[in-house]
Amino acid sequence: MESKVDRMRGGVLVSLLGAMLAAGFSLAQETASQVDEGASAEINLQKTIGVRQYHGKNVEGEEREIRVGETLWHILVRERGLPGERFKEYFVLIRGLNPQLTTPEALRAGDKLFIPLRPHETLGFQNSSEAPARGERTFTGQGTTQDYTVKPGEHLYQILRTQLGALEDRKLWQYFALVKDLNPQKNNWDIIEEGDVIRLPVAHGYSESSSVASAVLPASPRKATGGESIGAAIQATPALAGPAPGAAIDLAYAQRLSARENFDLIGMVAESLGNEVQRSGDEIVALKDGAIRLDKTRFPVIYNQALDQRVILDGENNIPDSLRANLKQQSVNAPVVSLARNTTLQEAVGQLLARLGYQPLPAERPVVIHDGGVAFEAKGQWAVMAPQQSNRPQEIIVINLADGTGEIPAELQMHLRAKGLHLENVLLANSTAGEATVAKAEPPALAGQARNLPRQMPDLIDALLIAYQIPFGVKDTLAAELHGGLNVEISVDRTFEFRGRKTALFFRSIDPAIKAALEKNQAMKTIELDLAALKPRELIAQLLGGLGESAAYKEHRFSAAKGSLQDRLVMTAAGFLLSGRSLFLTDREIPARFQRIFFEKGLDIVYFH
Repeated sequence: MESKVDRMRGGVLVSLLGAMLAAGFSLAQETASQVDEGASAEINLQKTIGVRQYHGKNVEGEEREIRVGETLWHILVRERGLPGERFKEYFVLIRGLNPQLTTPEALRAGDKLFIPLRPHETLGFQNSSEAPARGERTFTGQGTTQDYTVKPGEHLYQILRTQLGALEDRKLWQYFALVKDLNPQKNNWDIIEEGDVIRLPVAHGYSESSSVASAVLPASPRKATGGESIGAAIQATPALAGPAPGAAIDLAYAQRLSARENFDLIGMVAESLGNEVQRSGDEIVALKDGAIRLDKTRFPVIYNQALDQRVILDGENNIPDSLRANLKQQSVNAPVVSLARNTTLQEAVGQLLARLGYQPLPAERPVVIHDGGVAFEAKGQWAVMAPQQSNRPQEIIVINLADGTGEIPAELQMHLRAKGLHLENVLLANSTAGEATVAKAEPPALAGQARNLPRQMPDLIDALLIAYQIPFGVKDTLAAELHGGLNVEISVDRTFEFRGRKTALFFRSIDPAIKAALEKNQAMKTIELDLAALKPRELIAQLLGGLGESAAYKEHRFSAAKGSLQDRLVMTAAGFLLSGRSLFLTDREIPARFQRIFFEKGLDIVYFH
């Protein structure tokens, strides 16, 4: 499994921020235009509206690009909030406004779709039951800009939060789009350095308006498509169970839950992966000798648009075995997931994902992604390979049940997504802490830093002594008395007192007899570091051992998430961990975007070469 992830690296080296705009959060970028060149330049945040003809009328709307796995139902009903019972009428309207789409019922990634702003008016509906699309608000009006100089250790998300007050994900992505437009000279937003000057909008200069859709974030997985939960339509099915007070949502949690008693949760997991839950109307399935009509209020259908695959959920195991066998045949391709009384949630979701085309991965092994000198290990109740699509590397998805207390930094989630690892968290009922997918609170200011040890061995040693607050002397001469009145003088490179004991540090090996004499007659500890023979890693290990540190160069594990998810996403990095000195010494590259994980734990990163 790990090798498969590693093979994806070449194909998914997309920049973190590019992935954020193109695939991660469905952000429709707003345009910004400068009026003046100076600090008082104004930017226009109003989205451009297009016009097309429909039955002789001018229809205002906007173009958006289709993303992988999207359907018209997803865009119109789930994303825009249009009533599902009028979907067929909206479908006809969209087809008329987009004659270039030969098969609007099967959209392709990259297609351009013109969506009317007020479809109910175009169709002549008197009373619209349309609700504003979730997350569809934008910044409109005029505002000034300012130049900002990047401070040491800052990253873009921190700047957007602290300088512009973008504490919510929606504002964060909107402001990033503006900042990118205001700084066309910068190509790589993955890296910003101390002293860089970037132009920012002035946050108080803008007001929010819901008149134009500008940013559509993923819908919450708490509800199934169409409004009420899918389990509500199944008679005598208990409500979705949430965690008992104080209960841990561990990796075995789904194995302890009954699938029947948590029927809603099956649909929520499917929706979190972009599949469509259809639970109204009838599903007519053609068989060899006839057809079967299923009431989707009792037998919801999970639809995978990318593979044109549907799966029927039988929550009470009512479909006979013979009929299930017919539905599973390749010519019909409508397999059933039937829930027996003893079926666990873990088993039911595993069966559903397999029938939708997802390839299960071993639950006992974490998914590993490497980046620079660090690696991330992700674990969940379910881990799967996404269905293979042409011209795209196969993605890995890790799904966790969460109680709302866990947090994963948004920028880390997006970067891992760009590397091919999708982390999906499904929020259980009765949670009180809000969504568990992303950390939304303002991150505290961090005092950590990254710095380099000198390359020259003597200077490297001196820097480590300083880190231990050891005042040391320069090169000196010591006298040592051997047996029989024999006295010798020996040159010592550094002398100091550490933990109440005099210490002599030699940059070479010395005669064992002289070493024994110094330790016995002068109660002096000796440390030998053969600079000519030791590599930096070996030298540091010997020096730390001489100072009484038990630190060893090895892989160390740091939680990259918080709360209930802290054991689900772990970062590993090789080096010396000096927790008592708040130092992590390493000769591996730690990308700047991950350094915050160390700083949050009170560690400075110190590189040696």
